[in-house]
Amino acid sequence: MSYVQPIRSERTIPLTTRLLRQYATAIATPLFVIVAVTGVLLFFHLQEQLVKSAHEWLGLAFVLSAAVHVLRNWSAFAGLLTKMRTVSIFVMVMAISGVFFVSAGAPGEGRNPRALVMGAVERAPLSAVAPILGQSADQMIEQLRSAGFAVSGPDDSLAKIGAAGNVRLPELLRVVLVDTSAPRPEAATPVQ
Repeated sequence: MSYVQPIRSERTIPLTTRLLRQYATAIATPLFVIVAVTGVLLFFHLQEQLVKSAHEWLGLAFVLSAAVHVLRNWSAFAGLLTKMRTVSIFVMVMAISGVFFVSAGAPGEGRNPRALVMGAVERAPLSAVAPILGQSADQMIEQLRSAGFAVSGPDDSLAKIGAAGNVRLPELLRVVLVDTSAPRPEAATPVQ
């Protein structure tokens, strides 16, 4: 008597779905560790410039892989939601998270001071911004015009100039923060 192996239903599942099922937990676990470590570093303001981008992008990958993991293990997850203790913990964590989101939305509070300063610089007239950046309004206007931006005068703001040229503030700041005492690349003499 020969024993015939039953056909596994997994073979009828598309390859991409099988791969996601196979690797969802294996991908989610190290991403969780990375997001946790970078989150702690960001909380304590350590190496912020190095880890912020990694935390954000890998955090998105973690969310995706965690969602696939939950979908893959939906029956076990749904079973947990039938227990009152699990539902209570879930509601408590969501309520605490909600408090953080509501308090972070208060006007002026919890906002990044750098963002507040940059917003003020962006909205101020060039006549007020130029001295802060160590130049005259005329110099700043000349730099912006020579870079191709339309500037009507010292009462224009970087926000207005950027909106007219469909350009964000960092690009405008790169133009006006050029060291005018150094020779420009096009004016430099070639090395022989």
